[in-house]
Amino acid sequence: MSQSLRHFPNSLVLLWILLAGLVRAPSSSTLLDSVSQALIRQDYTKATKELCVPLSSLRENLDKTYLSLAIRQAEIMDYESYELFSREMISKSDSIITVITTQLPRLRGADSTTALFYLGNALGCKSIFLAKESQWIPSIQCALSSVNYLHAAQKQNPFCFAAYLGTGIYNYYLSVNFKWIPLFGDHSAEGLKDIRTAAKAPIPYDLAAKNSLCWIYIDRKDYLRSDSVAAATLITYPDHTVFLRARAHSTFYLQKWALADSIAWRLVTISKKRTPVNWSDMVSGYYIAIKTAEARKQKGHLIQLCNEALNCGIPASYASLPYVHQNLKDIRETLTRHAGAVIESR
Repeated sequence: MSQSLRHFPNSLVLLWILLAGLVRAPSSSTLLDSVSQALIRQDYTKATKELCVPLSSLRENLDKTYLSLAIRQAEIMDYESYELFSREMISKSDSIITVITTQLPRLRGADSTTALFYLGNALGCKSIFLAKESQWIPSIQCALSSVNYLHAAQKQNPFCFAAYLGTGIYNYYLSVNFKWIPLFGDHSAEGLKDIRTAAKAPIPYDLAAKNSLCWIYIDRKDYLRSDSVAAATLITYPDHTVFLRARAHSTFYLQKWALADSIAWRLVTISKKRTPVNWSDMVSGYYIAIKTAEARKQKGHLIQLCNEALNCGIPASYASLPYVHQNLKDIRETLTRHAGAVIESR
């Protein structure tokens, strides 16, 4: 599949999926709760509007500082548009890191733990977008700093499940993708254990860990577990495209053709209705539906789906994104094999 986690730039983004929005910080505030609920609904406009509410406490201002980054990161992750906004996000991360670092020495107790958690996530966010610009050494340095702050948050509050997610993902993916780093060792089992621990947090704050587990299981060819996690989550959030995408892939790999096709088409339909359209999810859904039709030897339906996918007016900036570009390339090649010629996409 074109969205394999075997490539570090792709998996690094998935390292921190929704750490910046769907996970509860060590202590909570009304602002954090309201923004988190909007992010769970994938309503980024509503989440941003929540930040306009006048605030009085130091804690809520700390939340507001961090959440301005978190909301944008979650939206970019959702739309898989990392390459389009890498410079913006590196600059925004730097600003947030400066603000929180300045405040940190004055904070105590739960506020200190929250600041450490936020600082770790901001550095993780920066690491993602540095990697997207192929700045590997600075990216790894930011990731290391991020984990150090998350460990500090864990030390202050062992029940900070979100911090376990961050350190777990770091250990898992660095072990899988950077085995050549001297003295690093294999910490993938330790990392996976921490991610599973994070998944025990109460709904909805377990979503980030569960999403990460879905894709880790897919990468490990444990499709039944991936499908089980995604299916259970979709019972509560039936239209959540992050889990529809994961389940479409897992059911395809399990050769549950009818179910995979149904989920893929649901993903396409929801993605088209969103404002703006989620082109990445739409193409991903088409891709699974097309591959399912191919497996079921439904040539006429396959050709129809290919032509729909290639002629739905995807903006050039989104068509050039790696995931979208690769999926469209695969769709064109599939159409060529079955129809003998490709109808040029408009």
